[in-house]
Formats: sequence, structure tokens, C-alpha cells
Amino acid sequence: MDTSTSTEQAGRELVSQRVIAAPPEAIFACLADPGRLARWWGPAGFRNTFEIFEFRPGGTWKFVMHGPDGTDWPNHSVFREIEAPSRVVLEHLGSVHHFMLTITLEERGGATALGWRMVFDSVAERYETARYAIRCNEELFDRLEAELARPQGQAMNRQIYVNLPIRDMERSKAFFAALGFSFNPQFSNEQGACMVVADNIFVMLLVESFFGTFTNKPVADAARSTEVLVCLSCASREEVDDLVRKAVAAGGTAPMPTQDHGFMYGHGFTDLDGHMWELSYMDAAAVPPQ
Repeated sequence: MDTSTSTEQAGRELVSQRVIAAPPEAIFACLADPGRLARWWGPAGFRNTFEIFEFRPGGTWKFVMHGPDGTDWPNHSVFREIEAPSRVVLEHLGSVHHFMLTITLEERGGATALGWRMVFDSVAERYETARYAIRCNEELFDRLEAELARPQGQAMNRQIYVNLPIRDMERSKAFFAALGFSFNPQFSNEQGACMVVADNIFVMLLVESFFGTFTNKPVADAARSTEVLVCLSCASREEVDDLVRKAVAAGGTAPMPTQDHGFMYGHGFTDLDGHMWELSYMDAAAVPPQ
């Protein structure tokens, strides 16, 4: 072995480890399933919008991480090696940071020793990234353990799918991605996109011609008439205002004024096809007594 080479590479490595109370197969499943991976990938408070997820050697993975402060972080990686259920190697292709990530899963008495090794292009880049990456990796491991604790294989909870006709798939996906919503690539194609609103709430964006195959009635033009009002609850007044602001910035409109009833606060927007989305926050502690 060339010890000078191995020593030089060690200086560019950032290694995190954790023993997790789950078998390697369970953890590998959380890596291979894009729906599950999107729930735990990244530090605390981040959400993900997956655009391309090809879990195979040579496959592309493109997604956007949405930070809790509203900042979007585009990511592009390529899977280099996949050995189920023990090893995944991917190359992170970034203009800011480029690195190789090797994830290893070693069975250890019913648990798994999870290895997380990042190799950067330079020692300086490694130490610059370590200022935040060590903490972020630990938060990611926390989220992985939470995902593993979610009930699996039980009877499915009732889910809601709202189907909306749209004219332009790419423009509509870009609009809702700008609002922070993600899409499940397993149930999306050029005719329809499955937008994830919450764990059990989804919106199917269907191009008008495809939407028309599910009904024997004319498809309503949402820009001229109202057929449905989609109402989403929000965690705060600030979230209501922030979503409306993002919708307008992405090309939507806010045709109705804000409604402030003290204990209940609401506003809304229309999307690119004219569908009306109402946003509401209610302070249960401030509801007037009956």
C-alpha cells in the first residue's frame, strides 16, 4: 500500500458512524424507497423535492432540499455502486462541494453499524464542510431512526387524493415546487404528477386530456368557473402569508383579501390553471366559548 496516498486521502475524509437498532435490510429499504428517503434525508427541519431518482449503478439523483428558512438547495448526485443490503456509493456533483459518499451497513447482533464516509477533493474543503456537516449528519441519523420507527406493513390509513386538471405539466410542477411541495416519482409521469401535501394527503396533477378519461362530463375551466375549493391548514399566520407570497412570486394570483377573525386567519391563491387554494390557521386556544 502507498502510505503517502492513504494518509493524504484520510485527510480529505469526514466519517460519521452510528449503531442503529434495526437490521441492514430495513435501513437499505429506507435508502431505496424515494418516498421514505425524502422524509429523512438531510438535517432537522429540511424537506425534499425529488425530481429524478434512479436507484441503480450509474443512476441519477436530482432533488431540492428546502431549508427551514426558505432557502432551496439544489442537489445532483450519481449512484456509483449499490450492493444490497450492505453498501451504497454515490458521487455528489456540486459547484460548491464535490465529494464521494460511501454508506456501509454492517450487521451487528441484530443491529446495524452505519458508516458514513465522505471524501472531498481537498483537505481545506473537508475542514470547511466539517464545521456544519458533522452536526448535520447526526441530525440525519436521528431522522433515519424516526423513519425506521414508523409503523410498516400495517393496514394503510385512509388517504385523500385530490385530482386537478392542468394544462402544462412542467410549469405546474415548478409552480408547486416553488411553494415547497414535493412529488413522488414512483407515481408521476408526463401525464400525471403525484404531489405530496402530507403523509396521507396527495394532489394528482393530471393534464387535461388525461383527466378527461376519468369522467364522462366536460372538464371545467377553472379560470372561468369554480368547481372546487382546496383548503389547507397551516401551522401559523406566518405560514399562510409565506405560501401566498411564494404562490404570487411563482406566477399565481391572490384575488381575495386576507380574512382575520382573531382566532382564525386565512388567505388564498389561485394556481396557474385557476384552481383556488385556501389557506387557514386557527388558534384553538382563542376560539370564543359557545
